[in-house]
Amino acid sequence: MDTNSQAQEDIKNGSYRKLQTPQNIPKVLTNKNDNNKNYSVNKLNISKQEITPNYESNDNYISENTNELFWPVLSTEITSKYGKRVHPISNKEKIHNGIDIKAVTGAAVMSSVDGTVTYAGRNGGYGNFIEVRRRDGLTVRYAHLNKINTAVGNNVKMGDKIGEVGSTGVSTGSHLHFEVLKDGNSVNPMDFDYR
Repeated sequence: MDTNSQAQEDIKNGSYRKLQTPQNIPKVLTNKNDNNKNYSVNKLNISKQEITPNYESNDNYISENTNELFWPVLSTEITSKYGKRVHPISNKEKIHNGIDIKAVTGAAVMSSVDGTVTYAGRNGGYGNFIEVRRRDGLTVRYAHLNKINTAVGNNVKMGDKIGEVGSTGVSTGSHLHFEVLKDGNSVNPMDFDYR
């Protein structure tokens, strides 16, 4: 089945604005033992494709009350998925409330939403940590940062640089831990559309 046919099957009744094209959907790379699994990204079934997010102007982005977020880093290699996993340091099974995106130390971290910075500083195992809240209450978290480039109370737009990738806190290497919360509960970040 081609990409357009798959996308047409996934369309439901209602009013829609096209948010994604196959050219800017992030690839999903997983552990080596997951080679045969496909992951649904932006309603298209893809597996290990070299697809790059679109990082052009953020002037036309819509973020309030939508399912659309801005992909937070230029890297798209996901090294740890959302959900149950064996923690790489404690070696115990626990819930991973976000995804880990591999990136080099110092790579720019961009805001995924238009919102207000509600936390910017050290936060236990998260290390250097930023939390941004949209007006509708959706909250996005960025952890293990090398550097924080914003402050509590700042208003940020999708695509604004807010920090840099690092390995602070409880971390095994340079990456961005990325979480999304709806109504105070963690949700799978891969359930959203990305620009």
